[in-house]
This record gives sequence, C-alpha cells and structure tokens, in this order.
Amino acid sequence: MGKEKEQPASALRPEVEVPRILNECQHSVATHPRGIKKLVKCRAVDPDEFLRTWILCFEPLFLVSGREPVVERMIKFAASFTAYWDEVHQDDCEIFVENFLGVLLKWVDASHKAVRFRACQLISEVIIELPEDVPVADDLWERIISSMQRRMQDRMTSVRVFAARALSRLVTTDDIENDRTVLAYRQALKSDQRAEVRKMVVLSMPAMNATVADVVEQTADVSETVRKSTYNVLANKFRIESLSIMQRALVLRRGLGERVPAVRAMCVDMLKSVWFEKDCNGDVLTLLRYLDVETHEKEGENVMLELLKQGLDIKTCCTGGLRQFLPTGNETGPGEEEESSSYKLLDAEEALYWRMLCTHIHSEAEAKGSDAANTGGAEAVVNAAAAADSNDYLEEVLPPTVADYVRLVEAHVRGGPNLRFAARQLLMISKLMNFTDNTSRREAAALLHRLLNEVKSCESGQSLEDVVGDGLSLNGDESWGNSVAEFAHQVHAAPGELSQVLAASLVDHAGPCREGGADVLQWLHCLALTGLLFEDVDSLRDLEGLAIEAQEIRDSLLLPAVRHLHPEVQRAGVRCLGIYCCLERTPSRRGVEELIVTLSLSNRVYVQEMAFKALFDLILCHGPTAVDLAREVVQDSPDSLRQPGLQVAHLFFSNGDRHVGEHNIILRIPVVELLAGSFQPEDPVGKAQAVRPTTAAAVEGFAKLLLQGKHVLEIRRVQDTVLQRLICLYFSPSTENHPRLRQCLNVFFRAYCSQSDKNKRAISKIFVAVMRKEWPGICGNREKAGTVLAARKHAAEIGRYMLMLLQLPLMSNVETTLIPGQDEAVNEGHEELAIRIFSEVISLRQKTSMAGKTYIATLCRFCTLLEYRACQEEEIKCLCQLLPNVMENLPPGEKVLMKEFKDLQVHLRTLNRSPDKSLTDKEMRQIMGELSSIFSHPLILDDGTVFYQMYSEFTSLFVSFLSVLVSPVLDRIGVENYGEEPENVEVEDTPLKAPKTTGRKKASSVSQNTTVMQTPAPPSTRTLRKRPESLLSLAKTQAADGLSKTTVLRRNLDSLYESDNTGNDAVTTSSSGDEYEVGAPSKGKTGQKTNAPSGTSNRPTPASTTTSDIPPLDIPSCPPSRREDSSGEGNSGVVDEVDEGEDVATPLPVGRGRKSVSVQMQRMSNGDAGGLPSIRETNSSVSLTKANRRGKKAGTSQKSTRRTSVSGVVRKPSSVVNSSPKSDDDDDDDFAPLPPRRRMSSAR
Repeated sequence: MGKEKEQPASALRPEVEVPRILNECQHSVATHPRGIKKLVKCRAVDPDEFLRTWILCFEPLFLVSGREPVVERMIKFAASFTAYWDEVHQDDCEIFVENFLGVLLKWVDASHKAVRFRACQLISEVIIELPEDVPVADDLWERIISSMQRRMQDRMTSVRVFAARALSRLVTTDDIENDRTVLAYRQALKSDQRAEVRKMVVLSMPAMNATVADVVEQTADVSETVRKSTYNVLANKFRIESLSIMQRALVLRRGLGERVPAVRAMCVDMLKSVWFEKDCNGDVLTLLRYLDVETHEKEGENVMLELLKQGLDIKTCCTGGLRQFLPTGNETGPGEEEESSSYKLLDAEEALYWRMLCTHIHSEAEAKGSDAANTGGAEAVVNAAAAADSNDYLEEVLPPTVADYVRLVEAHVRGGPNLRFAARQLLMISKLMNFTDNTSRREAAALLHRLLNEVKSCESGQSLEDVVGDGLSLNGDESWGNSVAEFAHQVHAAPGELSQVLAASLVDHAGPCREGGADVLQWLHCLALTGLLFEDVDSLRDLEGLAIEAQEIRDSLLLPAVRHLHPEVQRAGVRCLGIYCCLERTPSRRGVEELIVTLSLSNRVYVQEMAFKALFDLILCHGPTAVDLAREVVQDSPDSLRQPGLQVAHLFFSNGDRHVGEHNIILRIPVVELLAGSFQPEDPVGKAQAVRPTTAAAVEGFAKLLLQGKHVLEIRRVQDTVLQRLICLYFSPSTENHPRLRQCLNVFFRAYCSQSDKNKRAISKIFVAVMRKEWPGICGNREKAGTVLAARKHAAEIGRYMLMLLQLPLMSNVETTLIPGQDEAVNEGHEELAIRIFSEVISLRQKTSMAGKTYIATLCRFCTLLEYRACQEEEIKCLCQLLPNVMENLPPGEKVLMKEFKDLQVHLRTLNRSPDKSLTDKEMRQIMGELSSIFSHPLILDDGTVFYQMYSEFTSLFVSFLSVLVSPVLDRIGVENYGEEPENVEVEDTPLKAPKTTGRKKASSVSQNTTVMQTPAPPSTRTLRKRPESLLSLAKTQAADGLSKTTVLRRNLDSLYESDNTGNDAVTTSSSGDEYEVGAPSKGKTGQKTNAPSGTSNRPTPASTTTSDIPPLDIPSCPPSRREDSSGEGNSGVVDEVDEGEDVATPLPVGRGRKSVSVQMQRMSNGDAGGLPSIRETNSSVSLTKANRRGKKAGTSQKSTRRTSVSGVVRKPSSVVNSSPKSDDDDDDDFAPLPPRRRMSSAR
C-alpha cells in the first residue's frame, strides 16, 4: 500500500508534470479543463518549484510576437489556470496569482517588444477572467494600474490595446471624473492614431453617466470599426434614458445617415431591437417623445421611415386614424367657435406620426400601382391588390371629407404658437387630399385667405426691434411659410389663379406701407406676400393685368424696404428685389445699383449675405456682362489685364463709416471682381476665425459660377484667385464647425476637376502658389513655435488633395481626342505642374534653411507622382533640360528622393521622342511665359485688399513724363562723364536674406564716396524708385548718341537694366565656354578700393553697349510694398525675408554666397522666367565653378591686396573691376549659392 501512495507523489513532480500537461493542452482547447485540474494538484505538492517550472516553460512563448494559433491557445490556457479559484486550495491560488502577476509586471517594462506584448496580453486575460470576490492585495492592483497606464503610451499598437483592455476592470467608481483610468481612456480617444486602440478603449469604457458623452462622440470617428463598436456599446451598456435628448438625436442622425452598410445596420439594430422593442415596449409615440420631435423633426422623420421599412405593422398603426380627433355628432355646436373647440388637438408626436404614416402609405400605393401597370400576369394582380390595400388604409386614416380636414387644421391654427408644429404637420397632408370639386376647394380657399391676411403678432415680452423672419415665418421658422405656400399651390392649382389671389391680398396690405405708418410686422407680412407672388410667376410679364403692377411693386415696396432701418425688413426687401431683377428680361440699373449699394453700405452681416445671394443669382440668370451693362460698366475681354483699380475688399469687413465716394467708385467696378473681394481675409497671426455668413455665400456663389465657366466667361478674370481661396478655406481650421460649407467645397472640387481638362489645368496653375502660401518659414510665412510640424503636415495634406484632384478621371460625356498609336492627347496639366515645381525649386532662396529643405523635398515628391505623356513633346523636353538643375538643388540626405528622380529622369528620356534636339532659350522663355500667365490676374493680399498690376503702357507713359521733367537738369549736368570706364555702382537689391552684420546700422557707416558692387534685382522686384536715377543715365546716353532727350521708350529702359554694370562683373570665360570667377574674394573678403578721379559724380553710369542679343520681355513692375508674389510663377520665385529693423535695400558684402552680376543680367534678359538660369547650362560648368571655389578656399586663387578705407569698408581691387564682361552666351552656374560665412576680418 505504501508503494502505491508513493508512486503518485513522484509522478506529480512539477518539473515532470508541468511540461507534459502543457504539451497536451497546446493541441486542443477541449483538454484545458482536465489540464487545469491536474496542474492544481501538482501545484499543491511544491508551490515554489511549480512556479519556477511554470515560468521556465512559458518563457519561450514571450519571444514570439506573431499571433500563432498554438501560442494564443497556450496564453488562453495560462490565463484560465491563473484565474482558476478552488476553495480547497484557496491559499495556493491567491499566492500563485500574486507571484505570477508580479513576474509579469517586471516583464511589462522589458526592452523587447514581444515580451511587453505577451506580458500585457496575459495580464489582461487574467484580469478579465478573475472572479469578482478574489482577495487580491491593494498594492498589487496599484502596481497593475500604474504599469498599464504607462503601457498605454507604448509605441507598439498591440501593447496599447491589451493595456487598455486590462484597465477595464480597474476603474474606481467613487470619483469617476478624476479616475486615472478614465482620464487615460479619454486621452487615448483624443490623441491615439490607431483605430484598434480606440476601439478597445470604447469597448472597455465603463458604462456611467460621466462617460456617456465620450462614447457618443466616437460615433463620428474616422474608422468604421470604431463607429460600429460604439453603436454596439450604446446598445448593450446604455439605456435610452441614460442619454440626453441631444445625444439621442445626434446618435440617430449619424447612424441612420451612415454610408457604410455595416455601421448603419448596427445603428438600425440598436434602434429597433433595443430602443424601440426593449426600452419603449414597441410604442412608436413613446420613442418619438424621447426625441422631442419639435426640436429634432428630421430625426423623428428618419426614425419613422426606418421603423416602417423594418416591417412595422401598418394595419395596427392605422387603428383610429385622424378620424378619432374629429368631433362626434352630439358634440357639434351651432357656432364656428364652438365647433372648432369640439375637435381634439394633436400633440407634436402624434401629428408627426400620422403625417409620416399617411405619406408612407401613399407612396407605397403609388409604387405598387406603378408596378402593376408595368407588369403582367399573376405579378400584376398581386401588385394591384397591394395598391388597393394601401389605398384602403389611407382612406381609414384621413378625414372623411375635405371640410373635416379644413376644420381640423383651423382648430389647431386657432390654438396659437404652442400648436403651430401640429398645424404645420396637418397642412403638409394637404397634398394627399382631393380638392377637385368646388365645395372642397371653397372651404380650403377660405382657410388660405385667413392664413394670408392674418398679420402675426409678437410673442409676449418681445419688442418689434427683436422680430426675426418675415410675415409668414416669424421667429425664423421658415418651414411654416413653406407649408402655407405648398397648401396654396394645392388649393389654387390652375395656372394664374394663385397669382390673382396673392395680388389681391398684396393690394390690401400694401396701402400702409406706401402711405407710411406701417410697423415692422406689416412690412414683413407684405414682403412675404410679394415673395410668394414672385415665386409663382415665370417673368414680370405674367403680372400684367393683375391688381398691382410690377413697377409699382418695385417703386412703392421693394426700394423703400431695402432702405428701411429694421434689418429684417431690409433683408426681406433685398431678397424680393433680387427675385424681381431675375424675373426682368434685362436687369434694370436701379435694381442692380441698389443691391450693390446695400452690399457695401449695410453693416448687418445677414443683409449683406442676402445681397450676395441675390447678386450671384442675378449673374447666373443674366450673365455678368448684362449686369455690368445695366450699370454702364464696360468690360474688356475676359482674358485681358485690368486697369489699375482700388482696394475694395476692406469695404466688406470694416466696421467704421465708409466714405460716400468709395461707394460711388464701387459702382464702377465689374460685378465679378467686386464679389471676388468678398472673401474674408485670413488672420496674419494664423488664428482660426469664425467664418462669416458673407464668406459662406461667396463660396457657394463662386462654386456655381466656376462650374458654369463655359457659359460665364468673365469668371476667368478672377479664376486663379478664387480657386486659391477656396482651397485654403476647405482646409482652414475656421471651417471645422461648418460641415455644410466643407461638404459644398468637397462636392465642388470633385465635380469641377471631373468636368473638363481645362479645369484640371486651372488647379495645376495654382498648385505652387497655394503650397508657397501655406508652407511655414518661407516667403515671409511665420513659424509659430510648437506648430511648425503641424503646419507642414497641413500644407502637405493640401498638396496631396490637389494632386488627387488632378488624377480624377474625366466624366464620360467629356469628349477626348485620341491620337492613333499614342496615349491620350488631353492636356490635364501634369507636365505644366512639374515645370512650375522645377522652377520653384531652382529659384527658391531659402534652400539652406530647414523650412526650405522640407518645402523642396515635399514639392519634389509630388513630381514623382505625376503622370507624364509623350504627346506633350515641348513640356517633356523642358523637363529633361531642367531636371539636372533640380537634382542639384535637392536637400542633402534625401537618398530615396534622389533615386526616384533618377528613375524619373530615365522615364522622361524614354518619353522624349527626339532626344538629340533641345529647346532654345527663346522656346523655353515662351513656355515659361505661358505658364506664368497667372500674374495677369489680380492678387488678393492677406489683409483682404485687391492688388491690380499696372499695364506696361502706363509704365511707358510714366517714364516718358519723367524724361521731360529731368531735361533741364540734364542740360546743366552735361555729358562730361560719358564714355568713361564705369565704376562699381550701388544698385538697390533685395537678394538673399542679409545677415545681421549687414543691417541698417552697419550700412549707415559706409562712406558716401564708397560704392559696393551689388547684384541688380530681377525685373519683378524692381521698383519705380530706381527709375528716375536710371533714366538720367539713359537720357545722357541718348544725348551723346544724338537722340532726343524727351523720347525715352520702355525697351530702352529695360535694356539699360540689362546692360547696367555689365563691365563690373568679376567673371571671365574659360576656353570651353564655361563660366568661372577670377579674383573674387574668398570667405567674405572684399576687394580693393578703386580710386575714382576727383569731381566724378557718384551717379550710376550705364554701359556703352548691351550684352543681350535677345529683346527683353515687357514685364510690368510690382509696387515697392509687395515683397511676395502670391501667384507663384513668372518671377524669380525668391521672396525677401527682412528682419525687423533691417533695410530691404541694404547692400550685402561680395563673398562666396553672392551671385555674379552677369548671372542676374542673363536672367533679366531671359524675361525673368521663374528665376531659371540659361537653358544651355551644363553640369560641367557647375562642377567647374565649385572646383574653382574650392581652389580659392584652399588658397590657390590669386591673392589681392587688401586696403581698408577710413569707414572700414573693404574695396574691390581695380583689376577685378576691369574684368571683361560676360557675354550673353555664357551660362549661369550659380543658381543655388551658399550663404556667406560670417567671419569677422581684421579690418572690422
């Protein structure tokens, strides 16, 4: 017997039994209960040895990160065994749980991600399966809570998921608002980017009143799995009473409006199975009372429709019908008041219920009747029978006669404002009634006459100044006016009959308004009747022969209403005047001018909004040309440049009194350009502003005009500016709380780009301008601390969206021209966008800053995603010639991007059908000029003002006028300096951002007799301040050549800028034709002073000849205050960033980072096409220049004698000044200069 007892004891040794049982349990879950019982007996023999063996056996599983079935099965088994509680071995179970969880808490903080994942998984499984009454030490719980909260911030998604699951049973209910677990859950819902984590948090959130709002908010999560889980939690954990009325309506609005079928099905299941059947016991009216249908009418309608679709018993619902609210025979009194009081009144839920039930039955009857008519045989018989049953149900629900229906409605109308909702629901049933016979129509006409002629009174305690809405829709309830209008059309369905009735009622109420003395309510009621009359006719000719004429309505009602002091009367008058102008054959001058004056004079935002809507509708009806001709405003061609105009955008946003002259001038501006200035200006600090109603109206109006761009050609004038603003508004933080506005823009952009290839090219045209405006740290955009990365992501998101718009397929009805054997010949703007991006990358000045590097890298990544087609031959050649320069400007370290660009280079070469031929400079300038046509349109600045560029003719006239003025001065000065060798002249320039050592204070110390050679500014950044000084030199040159001093042409002035200082360029040319510098100082060293003869004037002297063989482009100059070109193409692409207290025109020292004068001259002679270098530039010139600079840095270049003047400015040696000028054929090799090093010399 003793031997028989000793054998089981030896067999239960942990080091033997534990591995054997684990091997058995890893194959099937069915063996787990038996294995747990064996392990409990084994643990009772030696608990310490059992724990050591147990941990040793499970250690290999913690190194497996994959969700292998065997590993998952063993984790489940380990959790089940740890949570197993046996009363016989209670102490062993408690000790094992504490020891094993203690070991897992140490592994939770391991550096190996798989170990952390498995530890959190096992802890969560154990906590979920532990019984409620398990005695566990409080210290252990605190350690688990702290550890899991730390793992909620782990970088591994799976770790965060199981950490959130483990905390689900560790919530303290005493102070739920300040509980650490709930706070961690809320933080994860707000900031965690992974849908798996948010889903687990929603499933683990405790069901309490304090957490209902957090769960309801997740019904708008971006992930459909999270939304589906949220509706599951709301159905299983929360009763309908736990949610507020607003939360119930919000949940149903989002759920029943879902686009994902699985999520919507979950919401419908929650509504039908839980809220309707379980919480409301199958009573529809009770469910509607939970929703407060007076406030949330749309949600109540959706609930009724969904329940009817889900198989609600129609026969049971129709019991009683509306007839139960009619009086019986013995209740009818002799008088009208007694008869109306005998009707039973419906509450809001009952009225909505019967209206939706009648509408559903009527639609079912029509659908079944249509199916019966379109089919045959047995199916037709079945459909006809179903239609007959539906008609029978409808007759049971509706009142027996029209007279009973009219009296029921009249009883609710007499009930006052509290029964207004029920009366409106009954009025909407009128479309189901039959008004064919004269008796029923006479009864309904009497009710309509009472509704139209009864002037509503103010509510108790409300003054006339606080009245909102028109006469039929007081207090902003527009649905009541719409119901009355629908009832009127049902009663007077004959053509012209309703117009006569409305005209007669209008004559009765227009007397006090014409004679004076009418109060606000009378004005509003009269204008409401006028609006109904205008909406019933197709043109003003239909009003001929009625009780009141159209011109009388305009002169006696509409124009005085527009000038009324009360804002609601003014708003209603503007609305009616807009409809009146649309009904005219041609818009009248008086009406159009009154709308425009109201737009500029009114300080009421909602009056301005109505004026915007009226003007946009007027443009869509008659066209912008007809509207402008009505005001005698003559327009140029749609594609022509503008005359210099006024800054008009401030008229829409200033709060002060405006000068009368401004409004006289605003009447002379074309209507499209006037409305384009209505966009709300952005806050320069970058704060989110509330979107004004006028901005929302302008967005919707311009969206309509742009979609009708084929018929409204005048929109081309402001197309680029408007598109930029719409893109920025769509992604602006200020529109986050305006879903209707964002939905409008989303639908518009997709429809606009799918409409035609021209619209896609318009998006391509504004791409770079929008990116430059939104990218922080470049072109004067501010970098706010802590938001730079977010701003860059925001700008990149805008770029991805515009790229997606370019890749949308065109509509099927759009005709495309196909070339046999080639790809599509439709130009969608991809190649043009790539050229613009290449130009932006090459011409950007802030290449060395972090903002510039990230900006260039982001733009270049977009180029790799574009679609290039061989049919665009010239653009492909242009890209092939620009690509090497772009690759030179790529930020260092972008190896992946460089590889993609090399692949792109190979791809472009394959598309180039004639690689042996290259584009000339003239062809390149022509392409760049076509792509930079955006500058022919006005630019809306950040402060909302509209900037109009000047015509070249205006500039030419201005220069000629200056030449006449300075002729006497030239006679006194003479031409004694003509023909001398030009010295170094100081030219106003705004090059790279100057270092702090070259600021205003340092520049002021320069001697007046000292001149520093500077790179001349590009044509787009030149100002008229330089014009008179250069004009003197040009006039002297012409005088020496025997030309007239009073005739100075624009092309001569441009040639002066191209030839000025050409002799001062410190460059020479190698034998191979490549450009390199000689005698240039290294690392900030400057040259030697050039001794000028005494008496020589410091006035800049032009060179005797021009270096450019190509005639310059006639580019209009920008004003001095404009330091940033918001459009993006056509200038050098360089924007000056000037620190506070620093002069824009401060000259920089000539050093390693300076560009040679000949380079700038070459760019100006090329028309300043995006700041690009010469097209014939090769990589050898770039490498040669850099090698030469490295040689100068090492001391191999020629050393120049350094002399220092009294003022401390280092002069340039005369040998360098007298260097040979660079010819026009030389190439530019320094389009990406490095900034000069700030090393102080001994002279300083």
